[in-house]
Amino acid sequence: MKLKEICTIGSGQGAPQNQSDYCEQGHSFIKASDLDRVIRDGNETGASQITDEAVSKYKLREVPPKSVLFAKSGLSCMKNRVYLTKETCYAVNHLCVLSGICSAYDPYWLAHYIKHYDVTRLIKDLSYPSIQLKHVGEIDVPSISIEKQKRESARLSAIEESISVKASQLANLDALVKSRFIEMFGDAIKNEKKYKTKNLSDCCSIMGLKNYPKRDLYWLLNLDKIESQSGRILDKEYKTLAEIGNSTYYFDDEYVLYSKLRPYLNKVALPDENGFATTELVPLKPQHYLNRVYLAYLLRSDSFVSWINSQSAGTKMPRASMDSLRKFQVMIPPIDDQILFANFVSRVDKSEFVVHSRYLRWLILTFVSSTIAYSRVVSI
Repeated sequence: MKLKEICTIGSGQGAPQNQSDYCEQGHSFIKASDLDRVIRDGNETGASQITDEAVSKYKLREVPPKSVLFAKSGLSCMKNRVYLTKETCYAVNHLCVLSGICSAYDPYWLAHYIKHYDVTRLIKDLSYPSIQLKHVGEIDVPSISIEKQKRESARLSAIEESISVKASQLANLDALVKSRFIEMFGDAIKNEKKYKTKNLSDCCSIMGLKNYPKRDLYWLLNLDKIESQSGRILDKEYKTLAEIGNSTYYFDDEYVLYSKLRPYLNKVALPDENGFATTELVPLKPQHYLNRVYLAYLLRSDSFVSWINSQSAGTKMPRASMDSLRKFQVMIPPIDDQILFANFVSRVDKSEFVVHSRYLRWLILTFVSSTIAYSRVVSI
């Protein structure tokens, strides 16, 4: 069936602009920027809260419980984040709202299916990302029994809950490393401890390697494969030289890769093998007196991210100013202290591996029982 035959497809409304329209405890008004938080928490309490007066003044339409939300415009629509409302709330006009879901479909299952479908495939122009509601309505949805939908939804929900718990544990480890950095070195911009400084261009080579070995396949790293904040590389893909093309540079495992595109996403990667990277990533190979793990976390620090955002140009797709980046004053503590910090990060990385491996063992046992049934569902 077409999605438009299953539910009402619409969008939210413009967000109230006056500060007096908001309060500590009121009606939940979900903005695109709230999606990550409400998905993580599993409820709307972390969303923006608006007053009774704002609801009346702007004649806001209620979004009923068990409605499916996802971003349909702006950069948020490129992230495929899907949320099923738990309570009556309100939503911004950047969000698509699937409400009034017919009784033949379980809302939880439909939310899972929309996420599996990946609405980002409906984006026609990545320069100005948006999803048209008429295209959403044409999504084909399998017609299967409600009992099967509920069984598979329960299994998938259990898996997602475990993922959420592990993500929280990993986030705590990331916060621990950031805290340790500040404890050891202080603010990356203010440099309270008065370390000697150098321009980034003077203490790093900002170019790729000219020579590379001849192989059939090479690792190609692009921006989408790097997780925001943590810099984890989500997965690897290998391509031939012909597939990679010329708009790349070659790096090895001594490099730090910094994202100049949308720097607020805070994507800084530490590659563990040689490969090619696309040009939105800046290659940084530190000199001998600069530890690359220390450099990566300096570039991930909140103070640096705030500073480089202020130096960025563009509104839709902001880019870090390369001139500002080259002239950034890098704090250079004693190399022994940098290595001490890198060793601490290595110990935390081992803790992250334990979190991941325990989760994977559980996931394999759980997913084996559900994947066969669910794969049949989505292939109908």
